Amino acid sequence: MKKLLLYGLQRSGTNFVEQLIARNFNVTFLNSNEHRDAPIQKHFRLYDDKSVITPPAYGNDYQFRNFEEFEAVLPEPADGYVVISKDPYSWTLSYQKWAKKCNWPNARFHPAAEWEAFYAKWVDFSRQTDRITFVRYADLLERSDNVLIRLKRNLGLELKDGRTEFTGALDRVPQSGAFTDDKRLYYTERRYLAELSEQEISAINDEVTDSTLAEVDYERVRAEAGSSQSA
Repeated sequence: MKKLLLYGLQRSGTNFVEQLIARNFNVTFLNSNEHRDAPIQKHFRLYDDKSVITPPAYGNDYQFRNFEEFEAVLPEPADGYVVISKDPYSWTLSYQKWAKKCNWPNARFHPAAEWEAFYAKWVDFSRQTDRITFVRYADLLERSDNVLIRLKRNLGLELKDGRTEFTGALDRVPQSGAFTDDKRLYYTERRYLAELSEQEISAINDEVTDSTLAEVDYERVRAEAGSSQSA
C-alpha cells in the first residue's frame, strides 16, 4: 500500500482529490490536521516568506533549502506527494469568500501573493524528485479519469478491490457542499472570470509569475473585465 502526502492551499480541492484517490486506490494518507503549523498538515506553508501566511494558525518558522531538508522534518517520507491547485483567479475568489465566512482578519497583502509563494516552492521541489504530481481542480471536474490514470502511472498506485475501472463521481465533499452542473461549469468554462474586474485581474497578475503559472499548467488572463481570453 502506497503512502501519500497531499498538499494544497485552502479552497483548492484537497478534500475532493483525497476522497477520489482513497475511493480508487490502495493508499494511506500520512497527513494530520492535529497541528496546523506542522509539515504534515495538508495546507502547510512550506515557503520561505512567512509574512504572507494567512490565517495566523498556519504560521511557522520552517525554512527549506531543498526537498531533502523538507523530507527530513517529516515523521516519515511518503511514496508520493500530490499537490492540488485552482488557478489563481478562481482560487482568489474562493479564498476571499472563505476568509469572509471564517471572519479572518484582513491581510496586508493580496491573496495571490500566497498562491505564488506556495506553488513556486512546490515547483522548485518537483525539480528535485519525481515523486511530486500536480493536479488541477478543474481537471478533476472535467476529466477525473485522466487525472486518476496519471496519478496511477506517476506514483505507482494500485486499484483497490481488484477493480478495473475508476469511480470518479462524487456528489458531496466536506467543506464544499453538493456538486451541481452549474458548479462544474463555473470552473470548467471559467465563468468565475465574470466576477473579476479588470483591476482585480491586474492585481492578481501583479503577484503571480509566468514560470509558476506554466509549471502548474495555467495561463495568464488578460486584464479585461469578464474576459475568458488568455495571453
